[in-house]
Amino acid sequence: MRRTPTAIIVVTLGILMASAAHAATPAQSSAADEAAVRAEIARGYDAYGTHAGDESFKLSPDFQRVWNRALAGGDLSFDPFCGCQEFTREKFRHRIVSLSVNGSRAVADVDVDIGVPTDPGVSPWGRHRLTFARTPEGWRLDDIGDVSYPSLKTAMKADEPGSWAGP
Repeated sequence: MRRTPTAIIVVTLGILMASAAHAATPAQSSAADEAAVRAEIARGYDAYGTHAGDESFKLSPDFQRVWNRALAGGDLSFDPFCGCQEFTREKFRHRIVSLSVNGSRAVADVDVDIGVPTDPGVSPWGRHRLTFARTPEGWRLDDIGDVSYPSLKTAMKADEPGSWAGP
């Protein structure tokens, strides 16, 4: 009879220890995921020093399908990653204002300064919301929006194929 309480205690301690170890994993994973998303944002925007456009960010498979359908082989007449048509490579900069990771999704608010002079009293920073999806290849951009269009992916899905291609 004396062994039963000891066995129960050992099993209970084992369960508690396993639960504690499992509870620590998401926090560690979140820190690693946040670092990976930050690195993806930096990689995407740092590419503006050498080239521009959709080549700088790797898109999720779903967003890539929507993108390809909307452009039908054409090019956008604006750059949704900076909200611009032209920018100064040497002065281009970005800053992450907020970032949250929740499971297989991450959302970042990023301010972008394209290095072009603005009117007095007008901030050079434009805010963009980047949504990332975890894929087998890593974190990939799954949507982007700003004050003009809250979701480029949704807007592209709603329009006719090829309707986003510029002249």
